[in-house]
Amino acid sequence: MNPRVARAHGAVGLDRLDAGLAALEIAGIRGRLAEMALDTEEALHEVMTEFASVGAAASWSVVAGQVGPGKRWAHVTEAARSAARTKFRDLIHKMMDTPAEYGPPDAQPGDVRGCMFCGRATVTVRKADAAKAWGERRSARLAPLGEQRPGSMSGFLCPDCRTAFEAEGAIGTPALSRALVAHLGFVVRKGFNTVHFPGQSVRAFGALPPETPPNSKPWAHLNLDALTEKLERSMFTRRPTERERRG
Repeated sequence: MNPRVARAHGAVGLDRLDAGLAALEIAGIRGRLAEMALDTEEALHEVMTEFASVGAAASWSVVAGQVGPGKRWAHVTEAARSAARTKFRDLIHKMMDTPAEYGPPDAQPGDVRGCMFCGRATVTVRKADAAKAWGERRSARLAPLGEQRPGSMSGFLCPDCRTAFEAEGAIGTPALSRALVAHLGFVVRKGFNTVHFPGQSVRAFGALPPETPPNSKPWAHLNLDALTEKLERSMFTRRPTERERRG
């Protein structure tokens, strides 16, 4: 089994794999088609998550008290077989959905024209994952995001910036700083909740004038070289270890 997939599923990984393979067999998926479902790390993970429940529910131990012995998988209902075939069709469609550049799918007039933090216009994802990648539409006050005037912004956060937002629990200076620090390749030292940038204004892209076009690269509206230099000397941050970089 793929080592990363094995780590992700832990002790129950082999049981999930067995159940996922059973679901493929129930659906009548054999030969090269079955190999396709196991070809990539993503496909294998999908089999062990989306398919496992179907295979486990159809296992003989679950229904042995309801039917007698017979042909292999003869006890499986047509409804269970249909569910397995549907899962396989969904997997094939997902595998054939080539990643491309997508902006927020539900943007409205007046929304920030890019990620509210870093200003990137698009993310590289499959079309089916675009809405999930950008998450839900959000609103925030301008003041905590580098613009000292009343007012608010609305729009979306790219996946990287949303990770920082979710870690802090709110759209504000701590989340903005965390997102920027991560982008520049640093981590916050243990014991500190946020990062301060003395002498350097850190402004969210969404705090710029509304007509500002999206950044060609994330955070391009800031002086990243100057910020990197400050983080190298900061008591709040450090470079991640090799183990942390590997994840």
